[in-house]
Amino acid sequence: MILLYQAISYIIALILLQYIPETYSQNVCDVAGPQSFSDFNIVQIQSTLYLTGGNPTSSDIWALNLTAGLDTTQCLPWFDLQQSSETDSTIQPYMYGVAFKTPDDNLIVQTGDGGTSSMINGTKFDTTAHSWTTVNSQGQIPTVRAEMTASQNSTSNQVWYYGGRNTQSQQASGNFSYYNDFYYLDTLTDTWNWPNVYYTGGVRPSRFGHTSSLLMGQLFILGGKTAILNQTDNNWIVGVADFRSVLVFDTIAKASISMATINDIPPGLIRFSATNAPDGRSIVVFGGKTLDNGHTFIPTQNVYVLDTCTLSWSTPNIQGTPPSARAGHEATTFGHYMIIIGGITNVDSAHTLTYANDVAILDMLTWTWVNSIPAGITPVLQPINPGCRFDVRVSQNGNDSGDGDGTDEGSNGYGLPYDSTVVSNPNSSDNTALTEGLAIGFSVFGLFLCVGLFFAIRRWRHGAKTFSPRWLPHVLTRSSANKTTASSFQSSQSTSSSLPSNTSDTNDGLKKIDNVPMFVITEHP
Repeated sequence: MILLYQAISYIIALILLQYIPETYSQNVCDVAGPQSFSDFNIVQIQSTLYLTGGNPTSSDIWALNLTAGLDTTQCLPWFDLQQSSETDSTIQPYMYGVAFKTPDDNLIVQTGDGGTSSMINGTKFDTTAHSWTTVNSQGQIPTVRAEMTASQNSTSNQVWYYGGRNTQSQQASGNFSYYNDFYYLDTLTDTWNWPNVYYTGGVRPSRFGHTSSLLMGQLFILGGKTAILNQTDNNWIVGVADFRSVLVFDTIAKASISMATINDIPPGLIRFSATNAPDGRSIVVFGGKTLDNGHTFIPTQNVYVLDTCTLSWSTPNIQGTPPSARAGHEATTFGHYMIIIGGITNVDSAHTLTYANDVAILDMLTWTWVNSIPAGITPVLQPINPGCRFDVRVSQNGNDSGDGDGTDEGSNGYGLPYDSTVVSNPNSSDNTALTEGLAIGFSVFGLFLCVGLFFAIRRWRHGAKTFSPRWLPHVLTRSSANKTTASSFQSSQSTSSSLPSNTSDTNDGLKKIDNVPMFVITEHP
């Protein structure tokens, strides 16, 4: 009997040992993928995503091939194309730069903070040979900067830049500069172009750390921080741009306008992601750090949608399990899916960063967080025509000297603290529920008012003989005074606008440059 028990135990042990290696292999991947990355760049070429920048100690370039689909519950097919140990002297780690693809499906990387002198105006990475070459660009080369945006129009082979600040090394030496210019690089000829831009309402303040999304030949610039040069003391005033307005630039008409948004406006955020929705007219915003808690790092995991035709915000009803709250991540659109990579989930009191090293997927057709993308999904090669386009009101009279000092009050005075040129939105808000509620409320209130008025008049008539006649002098004087007060109140000019009130999200946004923390490559604000 004892021998039988020993034999059974031996057989069970053998069976369990067969499953241990398989379970272990599912939890430990041969390639872990990018670790501790934030504020990096994602470039999509065909069905492959390329990740570059975003780590102060690593210059690796990662590739994620989506041809066979993607399953986040399994080991992801990350491939390190350029390890830091193999990098030549022309390439160094960088942060807050830009990257985009070339017409021949290679990469151009342009540094922000860090990097090398060869990377300032762009360095080309051959995605096949895994080698670097310097881009010999023509035209007026832009000054070195960081936290700008570069949005690519693959149809016209133009990469449109906007904004930015000078580098951390320049700021460390006391040199502060911020930018508000639109310009583009022709990727066919590697030529820089600086068009004349029409600004309705005046030239915008400088901006950095924002997002820029290209739809129907128009740039929609969200969030970030604005900078206005105080001409009196020659110092910069930095503010935080929230979602109450959007800066729109038409790359065809070369016209720009800052306009107020409407409907379900999200709270202010920084270090969020913004990517195009599959409908061809909307921008999907995810995550980011809140603004209303001072310097406390509070990340979010919410999803908001901006309709670019009307600049109307909405909050979709999301199903499924969302990824961890984060900021400094990146997102891209693949088919009808939004893919979210990396970012920061926590910053403790000692400024120690906790990173998100995972990948999350949102199905933007069903608005559901999912674990996988099926094989056979192809990226959209041609822009979708949504049947509408934002109406940019071109006003040549709105141009000023172009110094971007922010002194222009805008075309109708509906400015915000971070941008005085913001104009009101001509589209009406969708307040159906509010209107119906108010209608019901006023109906009930009107009923009670009529009943009360009936009894008040009845009582007044009943006691009229005991009151002083209306023609007595002191009654006339009092009545006249009341009429004057009411008339003065009603004739006062209204100062209200279509913009929502200024909330605590931006209370600490305006401050002198002396109080603005340094943007160093090893820290993430």
